[in-house]
Amino acid sequence: MLTLNQTKFEAKLIFTWGGIALGVLIAFVLFFKVIGGFIAGSKPPPPPTVTFGKLPSVVFPQNSSNKSYTYSVDTVTGTLPAFPDRATVYKMTSPKPDLLALQNAKQKMSQAGFMSAPTLIAEGIYQWSDQTSINRKVVIELPAFNFKITSSYLTDPTVLAGSNLPDEAGAKSFTQTFLNNIALFPPDIDATKTATTLYSIRNGVFSSATSLSKSQIVRVDFYQKDVNN
Repeated sequence: MLTLNQTKFEAKLIFTWGGIALGVLIAFVLFFKVIGGFIAGSKPPPPPTVTFGKLPSVVFPQNSSNKSYTYSVDTVTGTLPAFPDRATVYKMTSPKPDLLALQNAKQKMSQAGFMSAPTLIAEGIYQWSDQTSINRKVVIELPAFNFKITSSYLTDPTVLAGSNLPDEAGAKSFTQTFLNNIALFPPDIDATKTATTLYSIRNGVFSSATSLSKSQIVRVDFYQKDVNN
């Protein structure tokens, strides 16, 4: 009859050799799988089948006129441009669902001065209101954070007077600072392309202004950086 120590030793020996045997078996299986995959990958693919037969030629209808025509390329140079043999196609990423999107939007809007609670106006679309003299409203689409701000600035006496209107450089800086404060300024903007346009307001309608002194509105347009020229 085996003692406790002998039983322990025998069990340990069995587990040790059993583990070694199992490891060797797994190594052999992996080895043969790798060799089999290498052999299968080195073989050329089978030729394509012609299951449905050769496609018939396209039969075009007869011309309705026997006249001969000449064609020209209506471009600046009169010729077609030299296109490369390939072009890069970039994947458009879609915003992923985010359980914290509404909470983040509330934080962004508080940074912009919208302290009221949002109102759900459609699925994933919320509106904030700011009861100031120009009745600002912002609508945000979540989770993309596309937003639109509207207000009654066309009839606001302060705006019509142009008393707080910055110059063009100040308008660029103000707009970029506003977007940075709500963390929605795009990272791929080319600052050298940023453009401004001066407008005056006449009877609630925009018209081009010739100078800053005659303006009530400065429009700021941001442009993205070039990609592959």
